[in-house]
Amino acid sequence: MPAFLIVHSALQDGRLDAYRQPPTLDIGGLRAPLDWGDITLHVPAGDLPVTVFVTRASGHVEGATITVRAPAGTGTRLTFVPPLQPGGRSMLRIDGQWASDSSMHYYAARDARVLAQAPPARPAAPTPPVGPMPGSTGSVPTNVSSFGREQGSLVDPVQPSAESPVQPARLAQPPHLGPHPAPAGPTHPSPPPSFGQRTAHDAPGPGPAAGRQPPPIPTPAEFHRLEQEAHDAQRRVYEAWQAQQRAQSAQRGPTPHDGAPQPVGLQANTGQAQPAWYPDPFRRAEQRWFDGRQWTASVMRGGVRGHDQPG
Repeated sequence: MPAFLIVHSALQDGRLDAYRQPPTLDIGGLRAPLDWGDITLHVPAGDLPVTVFVTRASGHVEGATITVRAPAGTGTRLTFVPPLQPGGRSMLRIDGQWASDSSMHYYAARDARVLAQAPPARPAAPTPPVGPMPGSTGSVPTNVSSFGREQGSLVDPVQPSAESPVQPARLAQPPHLGPHPAPAGPTHPSPPPSFGQRTAHDAPGPGPAAGRQPPPIPTPAEFHRLEQEAHDAQRRVYEAWQAQQRAQSAQRGPTPHDGAPQPVGLQANTGQAQPAWYPDPFRRAEQRWFDGRQWTASVMRGGVRGHDQPG
């Protein structure tokens, strides 16, 4: 089961013309182009030395490196903000981590960003070193982010399971991307399986290597169909409730104290008019209830009782 990385790249001043292109993501020498905004992509599970850097129009490269612990079956959101002035401190932080769901599969397929081997640098124009690298052990904050629909709960950072061993050769930190290597995460004793991990005895299938297939990626048409079905279900429930209210109102019938009568100056002679339904003198309904003293707010339209303040 793969892990996901959601990278949000933002500018403090909105000057897109100050950079040659959007930022670039580097994980152990494998790179993928990003956009200003959110990009979702598949990444290998384990402790990932993640570097995000951007090139200014002047050719100066700025970025930061952070170690992200991404267990299989989770999605981790990062935020990258380059400094306002060249040579400043870039920001790269972890915003949250959740169990992966169908929306992450959908956005990863939509963005279509694949990690690939970086091309060799030209001898005449070597890649400048990346700026300050704060580094991190990849701990997850306690506050929940608003990414997507907040599927699932926060996932504790744990060591990668036996089903998804980290490949040291593939995830090695490239020496040409920064003056200092990324700090390695702390070593902990093997904890029990966390949410999103599976052990050999509970994996489905005939053998211990059998794993759960990822959920299918819904298409935009499928999303639209599900939203339409939910809307139709809510409409049917509301129409059933309205029919129930009309049936109950017809069974109860009018009462002398029905409605909220207010004196409007339209009085009948005492002792001459009995409480009953009469043609609506205001011509806004078929009939209006007269309580023996004054017109009330109870009216009848098409055999259905309603409320309409007189006056």
